Amino acid sequence: MSKLAFLNVVVVSVPTNVTFFFQPLDLTVNSEVKRFMKKKFTTWYSEEVQKHVSPGNGDANGEVNINL
Repeated sequence: MSKLAFLNVVVVSVPTNVTFFFQPLDLTVNSEVKRFMKKKFTTWYSEEVQKHVSPGNGDANGEVNINL
């Protein structure tokens, strides 16, 4: 918990049987966050692959190894 506090992450407990109340977030906030993160990941991944397949950087057998 101290690590989360250091990172300014607030933990909120959701009581049982009230998750239906938060479902509208899936259509609004959560979908936008997912779209943003997917775009960022796709851009990052594309750039990493491009680095590995650029002339002189690629593997002789065409394999790309990206360590996460």
